[in-house]
Amino acid sequence: SFDDKIYCATEDGIGIIDKNIKFDEQVPTLQFENVKVSGRDTTLLDAYNLNQDQNNIQISFNSIYYNNPESVKYKYKLSGLNIDWIQSDQTYVQYPSLPAGKYRFFISTKSLNSKWSKTQSIEFKIPFKFTETILFQLLRVLLIAGAAIFIFNLTLQNREKKRALKVSQLS
Repeated sequence: SFDDKIYCATEDGIGIIDKNIKFDEQVPTLQFENVKVSGRDTTLLDAYNLNQDQNNIQISFNSIYYNNPESVKYKYKLSGLNIDWIQSDQTYVQYPSLPAGKYRFFISTKSLNSKWSKTQSIEFKIPFKFTETILFQLLRVLLIAGAAIFIFNLTLQNREKKRALKVSQLS
């Protein structure tokens, strides 16, 4: 209909724009900009195998979207730490003290009227200290059990020696 259109003059003739077209449906292009580990810039990788003391992580990202950059929103979560998605308009996330474990950072972006973009991710692995491993716990249990068995056997031997000494004194 006539009311649903905007007519404008151009050098090539009359331009017609449909008012019902939503121009802000384009999904922004998401990109990781930077990953800092313990305050230091790193090379962007799909996966990071870190040391135990490298548990302060900052992830910076951005969206390329020229129509209305202020309308861009992000949602992210760190699997292994977050259960729910967190929505924000900030372009970075910091995890200052991650415990040992395996994590995957997921992020998606959208503009005001668009759908969420395809999710992108980065993996982080922070090893456990030896004292936090199952092997250490098993060794600790075995050591305690071994010490208990040793003390029990030593006590039995002492009792047996005392009994043998009494028998020899009586004869």
